[in-house]
Amino acid sequence: MLENRDSYMREIERLKTELDKVKHREKYYHLIYESNNDLIFIHNKEGHIIDVNQSVVDRLGYSKEEMLTLSVADLSSDVKPYTLDEAKVHLGNAHYTERYLFEWQSKSKSGDIFWVEVSLKKVELNGQEHIIAIARDINEKKKAEQELFETKNLLEASIAQSSSGILIADAPNVNIRVANNAAFGIRGERSELLTDIDVEKHGERWQTYKPDGTPYPPLELPLSRAVMKGEITTGEDLILKDKSGDVHWINANAAPIYDSKGNITAGIVVFLDVTDKKNIELELRQHKENLEKLVKEKTEDLEAVNEELKTINDDLFEKNEIIKKQNSELKSTLENLKKTQTQLLHADKMASLGILTAGVAHELNNPLNYISGAYLTLNNYFSKNEDISQKDVTISILALKEGLSRATNIIQSLNQFSRDSKIIDEDCAIHEIIDNCLIMIRQHQEDDIAIVKDYWKGDILFKGNVGNLHQVFLNILTNAIQSIKREGEITIKTSLENNNCVISISDSGCGIPKEDMKRITDPFFTTKPPGEGTGLGLSITYNIIQEHHGNISFKSEPNKGTIVTVRLPV
Repeated sequence: MLENRDSYMREIERLKTELDKVKHREKYYHLIYESNNDLIFIHNKEGHIIDVNQSVVDRLGYSKEEMLTLSVADLSSDVKPYTLDEAKVHLGNAHYTERYLFEWQSKSKSGDIFWVEVSLKKVELNGQEHIIAIARDINEKKKAEQELFETKNLLEASIAQSSSGILIADAPNVNIRVANNAAFGIRGERSELLTDIDVEKHGERWQTYKPDGTPYPPLELPLSRAVMKGEITTGEDLILKDKSGDVHWINANAAPIYDSKGNITAGIVVFLDVTDKKNIELELRQHKENLEKLVKEKTEDLEAVNEELKTINDDLFEKNEIIKKQNSELKSTLENLKKTQTQLLHADKMASLGILTAGVAHELNNPLNYISGAYLTLNNYFSKNEDISQKDVTISILALKEGLSRATNIIQSLNQFSRDSKIIDEDCAIHEIIDNCLIMIRQHQEDDIAIVKDYWKGDILFKGNVGNLHQVFLNILTNAIQSIKREGEITIKTSLENNNCVISISDSGCGIPKEDMKRITDPFFTTKPPGEGTGLGLSITYNIIQEHHGNISFKSEPNKGTIVTVRLPV
């Protein structure tokens, strides 16, 4: 009995040890199960989810409790062929194969769709058949595949549509696998004759030659050197003959293509038809040679001409000295003309002063008579009367004042006219200038000549030369008075128009003949009898107005009168 008991106890101890090992192993496997980065699902025979690992919870966003209530349809994109019916087919297939692989579009709780690679394996747990599904996230892989697919399509389209010829050959036999339309177009042959050929047939099929016209050895072609030696070629000129025998100059660039390990897997050559460019270069070279020849000939001609020019230059130097001397004389003549012009201006002013002298003397007699009469009256009055009457004294003083005022106005008008300033920046009051001129010519004005003043409502002020403007309007008014033989009228109108002071002086005199109108501002031209005019008045008037940046115009009809219009900028 004791032996049986000891044997029983040892068995119990052994079983406990085995149980501990099983528990330890179970804990170890569960740790692996939970820490696996792949999504692990355990399905029962009916396809229901009975357990998932932590990665499923983290990626899909559901809790484990929620996962046990969901079907495969809830975890799929439900876009054909990723539907519940298709999932059932996959689960069914897993019962009949050791391992079943497929790709699937899965959906998280947030609605995020992502790609997974699913591995299904049938296992037996607790005596029952189950399916373990291991899903690996391949979303980034799928994106990379899509980008690679799009890049491949773009590259193929670019090669096909490129205007440059492109050939791609495999290593190590330089077997041409790809040739685009531009390459076929240059050669003018069918594609089957130009592709899938090894290096020994390149020279024959592609009819390639060196620039000197000798056949290009197949192993020395840029594409061959790229594939067999890893050599890069840049801008090499070759000759390619097309099917009809016409020569095409091509410029080739070639390079090897490497795999990730650095091994040459292929080579590519890109070439462009530069025949037109070469023809132009040939023409340019010929033109250059012709030009050099022409330049040489012209240089010889120029040397001969240069000798002639040297002789001519010596003659010109002598003539230049003569011209310099004449130029100096012309400058001296110009200075004399300027002096003469100034003298003429002064002469005209003096002539006008001569005309005015008699009138001024007469005008001064009147105020002097006032002063003289008042003096005699006061003298007699004071000598005979001891009792002085204030009324009588006042009358005499007023007479003295009137005489002095008139004399002062006449002298001031003469002073304004005789000013010899060159400045054209003085303050000019046009109405005051005209009134001064009317005072100075009053003696020459017949009693039957009426002066009508139609002045602008306000003062018109601008910058100019006061003395010269007096001379302008004195000349115009004097001509107007002299044109009226008996009775008549002179109208003076001033206005402002577009920043210009406009002075219009019209008379009812004899007018100017039409044939003389173009000459009236010419120096020394006059329509007056000899001795009555210098012919400088309107010429000087015109020049003064030009100096003031203004203009003067004339309108006249014989026996009807003349209108003189002066415009001066304000």
